[in-house]
Amino acid sequence: IDHFRTSVEKGAELIRDTLRGHTTGLAQPMYVLATKIGKIPLMPDYYIVDKNEKEYTLRNYKGETTKIPNIPE
Repeated sequence: IDHFRTSVEKGAELIRDTLRGHTTGLAQPMYVLATKIGKIPLMPDYYIVDKNEKEYTLRNYKGETTKIPNIPE
């Protein structure tokens, strides 16, 4: 399934720049990543704990963290 993924930045850009402000709140999809510790919403970005060129560190609502690979654009 990873071959269908975009980079985290590109996904956030699509939501932020093309949908926010142009559609009503109920019509806006949530930007979510499915991880081994559950689904983690990425907008707003306070669930992103750390990022570097290789990976992202994400935290869920329980405080658990996981790492996902960063996919270059």
